[in-house]
Amino acid sequence: MIKIIRVLLVLLIGVSVKAQSKIQKKQKEDFQILKTVLTQVEANPYRRISKDSLNYYFDQFEDKINFNPLSPLEYYKQISIIINKMESGHTAVYPSRDAFDEWILSQKSLPVDVELRGKRLYVTTDKKLIPEESFRKLSSREKELYEFKENAEIVKIDDWTIEEWMDKIGVFVSSDENHPAFKYHTSGQLFEFYRALVAPKADSATVYVLAKRDTLKIKVRLGFPPGKEIVERMKKNDKQLRGLEKDRGEFKFLNSKMGYFRFKSFYNCYGKKYEKFLETSFDRLVKKNPKYLVIDLRGNTGGIIQYEFLKYFKAKTEIDRIGTYQLQGDKKPVYSKHFKKNRFYRRRKRAKRKIKRLERKIGKPYDGNMYLHYFDPPKVKYEGEIIVVVDEASFSAATLLAADMKNLFGAKIVGVSPGGSFIEGTAGTLQMKLPNTKHTVIVNPNYFQSSYSKTSNIADIKQPDVVFEADYSDPKKQERNNQKELTKILKRNFR
Repeated sequence: MIKIIRVLLVLLIGVSVKAQSKIQKKQKEDFQILKTVLTQVEANPYRRISKDSLNYYFDQFEDKINFNPLSPLEYYKQISIIINKMESGHTAVYPSRDAFDEWILSQKSLPVDVELRGKRLYVTTDKKLIPEESFRKLSSREKELYEFKENAEIVKIDDWTIEEWMDKIGVFVSSDENHPAFKYHTSGQLFEFYRALVAPKADSATVYVLAKRDTLKIKVRLGFPPGKEIVERMKKNDKQLRGLEKDRGEFKFLNSKMGYFRFKSFYNCYGKKYEKFLETSFDRLVKKNPKYLVIDLRGNTGGIIQYEFLKYFKAKTEIDRIGTYQLQGDKKPVYSKHFKKNRFYRRRKRAKRKIKRLERKIGKPYDGNMYLHYFDPPKVKYEGEIIVVVDEASFSAATLLAADMKNLFGAKIVGVSPGGSFIEGTAGTLQMKLPNTKHTVIVNPNYFQSSYSKTSNIADIKQPDVVFEADYSDPKKQERNNQKELTKILKRNFR
């Protein structure tokens, strides 16, 4: 009998070793694909980290795979750490379904749905922690300790404030120049997923919630995330985002002294309809000639780079070069069969055709530098003072425009330090799904640089001239309320 048991144990161990070996082989295949794509397709991969340093993190990742197969969530974490070190907010990794399942089954989540708005954490729905019948028997004061109210602000979970949680979560979230602001925006919809990556093992948590009279300490059992609420919220946010991406901008006058552009996105800001919108708007602006022009880029995560917009302004000093835009990466993406043929994949081909047309126009090879004289001069140019409004979510083409407006035309910055770089970045988003582990990696084969020098002080040039922090406590009213508050601040500081 003992011999039979020993034989069975040997067989089981053999099967387990073979299974582990098979998983390791697949994980190694994905690792090689990941390393090749991040170093050959991504534009300027070593602009924020040395080649030796990046290889050091790749070696650490490979050693972990060689030692033992990684779980889906651990594999995701290792990819995230490497991408974070590259300090490019455009470059990212999205977890596979298996990684999400592992998070759900870990039962480490709060029982209520939460999201980050700006730099604060809010409850998104009402939630009672005990049955309704038991809840009704409690006093008013006791009820506060067994209920989460919609839009209540959570300031602390266990021993860490939300800022402290984000410091720990930040190692798994990418951003330009490792700036913390955009990490709040990126992880905002799945805060509990990211918190689970760093949270100590526990069955319960103490949640500190702001109330009218004081801060409430609500003790909760951790468990499965509230999946239904999360899915509904994310569907709603995705629908809103798709709506914003169709926006071509708005122009109006706030008063006799202020013209006002509002761009919620630059994804659709190109083509003949957009050019007509700019032409008509600037005709109205120059005709009325207000002292100030406000360009509101709050919540604008980018899209099409706005070189055409710059031509409508008259600089106080003579300028020509307005930045750099280069198509880098391999001509045909490595492992191209794994790339999703999205709109950016097709736009890259169109960009190449545009460059050929530009070369015919200027009569020489395109060297990657952009000049104002490449664009047809408009009939009118604005000569007044410029104000650019930004927030944590302002990124990519939005912060590139803000940087150029400040550097070339002396614009004042209002808001908070924006999420995107004022100096450089990558573009041309390509999605690649790793064939075995199924994580989706986002890489960018194009490189851009603003009119600022690479040696500019990053913190100084992004510092707002006037601080304006939005109120996100009530999503239904925040756009209207923040617009009113912004208008007051503009009128008070720019007369």
